[in-house]
Amino acid sequence: NTFAITLLDGLSSREELVLATLNAALGTIPQFGGSAGDDERLANTHVFFDGQFHTRAATVMLVNTPLDFRVFSTHHMEAREEKLVVTHADAKSRTVYELNAEPAAEAYARAVGVAGEELDRKG
Repeated sequence: NTFAITLLDGLSSREELVLATLNAALGTIPQFGGSAGDDERLANTHVFFDGQFHTRAATVMLVNTPLDFRVFSTHHMEAREEKLVVTHADAKSRTVYELNAEPAAEAYARAVGVAGEELDRKG
């Protein structure tokens, strides 16, 4: 009756590597968690451990309990009819330049039914 809780710095760009490594190490132990954000400013995120905030870091807590539990997954995304395929991206910076062989912002805005200017929530 063990599970792992993972909390990651959302700007580390290492979530996939960390989670794949943990998955390999933990075997059948289920894990869940999330990445720290900063209200979409993409400037400064932290995780809290041992009384301090840390950047470019992750925390993992293993919990063993005599109680029954179930790990489940949920998200805020909705399925759409139109499929978007990444056709040009920079994996290192995690920047998508094209979807379906056209500028990413235009294709995404059309798919979700908004004007391109509405995508920039800072403006």
